[in-house]
Amino acid sequence: MRILVDTSSILFGFENKKSVFESIYDGLAGYEPEVSKGIINELNRISDRRSKKGLAASAALSEISAKKVKISNISDYPDSWIAREARLHPEIAVVTNDTRLARSIRGVMVFKMSRDGILKRFVARK
Repeated sequence: MRILVDTSSILFGFENKKSVFESIYDGLAGYEPEVSKGIINELNRISDRRSKKGLAASAALSEISAKKVKISNISDYPDSWIAREARLHPEIAVVTNDTRLARSIRGVMVFKMSRDGILKRFVARK
């Protein structure tokens, strides 16, 4: 099954010396991580910065390539891509550390990456 990975969780993981992709492979058997070209573009822009986020983005791009993470050929804004895919394919799951995005997604499982590299199910409070 597909699990869409948002830029926020990728960067959060690498900033804390954890890989969201490893967390998916280790903790969510049967799920295959997927990112979009929009996310790759966003990581490329961030990797140009001389900052912790820039280093995290560079490491993420290397790991996406090394692990042959599936890249959707969609260049849309990442949040729009994730929201649309969640609406069209209720069987997918999403990993995001963007609380606003997590709250806006309905009908699919949403996970957040913890500092210790564990994916925790997000439940929106009313």
